[in-house]
Amino acid sequence: MALLCSASPRPALQCRPTTKKAGAHAPSPNSKLGYSERLLTKAELRDLLNLPSTRSIDELVRRRVISSVRMGWRTVRFDPVAVRADLDRVTVKAVS
Repeated sequence: MALLCSASPRPALQCRPTTKKAGAHAPSPNSKLGYSERLLTKAELRDLLNLPSTRSIDELVRRRVISSVRMGWRTVRFDPVAVRADLDRVTVKAVS
């Protein structure tokens, strides 16, 4: 069992035990799938986009700014390539 630690605004580092193996999300060296080809969770997408909370992700999905893959009633995953394309589509370009 490993410890899963996350930094929080509070001074102390919060750790909780987890049964997941370290590096369980990383593709194996023999896998042909890269990080950009696997679906991300809300928390992983939040970290990738440097957003403050997963609620920001929920709002982007609700407003249909970014695309998502619904895998069940609660389970939602995100294709990082598609999300990047969606965000590029709505990015305001500077006038020179």
